[in-house]
Order: sequence, then structure tokens, then C-alpha cells
Amino acid sequence: MSEVEYVYYLYGSKKSNVEDINDAFSFGLASTKGPDLDSTMVRVDDPTELKDLIECCKHKCVYVVKIPKMFLAPRVVDGKLRQVPVPMWELGIDGTHFFKSNLVHGVYNKKIKSYFPNNFYNEVFCPNGLQFDIQQAEYFKTHNLTRWIKFDEFRKGKPFYSLKNIDRKHLIWKDAMTQYTEYYNTRIVKKLDRRVVF
Repeated sequence: MSEVEYVYYLYGSKKSNVEDINDAFSFGLASTKGPDLDSTMVRVDDPTELKDLIECCKHKCVYVVKIPKMFLAPRVVDGKLRQVPVPMWELGIDGTHFFKSNLVHGVYNKKIKSYFPNNFYNEVFCPNGLQFDIQQAEYFKTHNLTRWIKFDEFRKGKPFYSLKNIDRKHLIWKDAMTQYTEYYNTRIVKKLDRRVVF
């Protein structure tokens, strides 16, 4: 396997208690601005700067998001995708979007000056019911990927459970899961009760 490139984001939160951290690790990071990484989080281009940027952040807790670059910008050869883009946002019933918890690497709690890794972190997860990020949609348009543009449009605004049932029925992500399970030589994570304890 070639070395995986990652994109990092920081997500600040005023909530620093154990329950809120466990909720973020279990259910994801909330966004009222839609499925948009760049309007919800701060991108970090140089991972060596993560520690300094976390210290500068005014929030009590800073979550570190670690996304395989291929999810946001999959390889395109001769106008065709060679890697499957993976959606990362769940649309809640109240209109709030939640960023997939599997891609939240951990959290730094400034109150007790400690970093807690997310035991649910894994690049391989089932994207049934999820929606694409705005950045991914722009990538489809930039590369004139008509099929993926239509696929993204179809998924927009549909509630998680409705979309999940459609994905399951038609085995939409079967090939993607096979591709990434083989690529990462891992398995789809089954959520166990692995909670943060202070």
C-alpha cells in the first residue's frame, strides 16, 4: 500500500465535559452551516503545526479531524474516477448536519491539558445514509464527473434514515467498502462501548 495522504481540520467546542466528548466520538461533530468542512472547521495544511494551532484556539476543547485526501480529491484518470469518493455527513431530522465520528481522530481538552484519541477512528466505515461535503461536490464539477454530480444532487437534503434505506436496498457502497477494506487492510468498525473516562 502506498503512503496515505491526509487532510487535517480543527473543530472548536465550548463544551468540555465527558458526556459531550463521548457524544462527539459516537455521533459526530455538529454543523448548522450545512455539510461544509471549510465553514465549520479550520483546515491545517501542515500537520506539524497542529499543536501550536490547538494552543491558540480559544475553545475549551479542540477536535482533530483526519481525512484521507482521496476521500476529498479522488484520483481521476482519463476523466474517470479511480478511487471512490466517500460521503461524510449525516443530516439530522432537525436539519443539523453531523460530521462522521469515524474521522474524528481525537480531542484536546485544554482544561486538563490532555489529548484523548477517539477509539472509533477508522478510515473504513459504512457511508450508508451519508451526504457529500460541499468541497467534494465542487471537485465533481471541476472534473466534469457528470454521474457523481447527479448522485450528489440526488442525495442532498434527504434525511439520514431515508437515504440509508435506499443505499442498503441497492448495495450502493458495496464496491467502495471492498476497495477501501482491501486498501487499508482493515475491516469496517463495529461500534463498541469504548468511552472516554477522565
